[in-house]
Amino acid sequence: MGRSTEFEMDVRIEKVAVMLMQGKKRGAILEYCGDNWDIKIAQSDNYIKRAKQVLRDESINSKSDRDLQFGISMRRLNELVKKCMAIQDYARALQAQKEINSLLALYEPQVQHVDMKHSGAIKHAHELREMSDQALEDIIAQEKRNE
Repeated sequence: MGRSTEFEMDVRIEKVAVMLMQGKKRGAILEYCGDNWDIKIAQSDNYIKRAKQVLRDESINSKSDRDLQFGISMRRLNELVKKCMAIQDYARALQAQKEINSLLALYEPQVQHVDMKHSGAIKHAHELREMSDQALEDIIAQEKRNE
């Protein structure tokens, strides 16, 4: 088989990107490439490398393997939303969209308030802070006498 055109390579890279997105491992991808495109392992590895770069480019910042995983997650979720909408499964589409929104940090951070007044050590620290300097000196002197 002769050299692939640039278009054919782009289609193959996209197919490998989809396989990575689906969680396929290197061995399964190599097998698919060999069976369907009659190419060697080195060329298949090149497609895997280029497909990973495509997925990285879909993320906001290409800095690390985290960005690769982020790109894969975003693509999976977008595909899920599209498929759910196609079959009118709006509840699952909304659920996937909420996950996308969460990954993109579109929600306001949730602040939790904790009542620290009833915590033992904190309560004691508040009491000490409210005492006068003379009262604290008296407590320290009393402790020294008890030693």
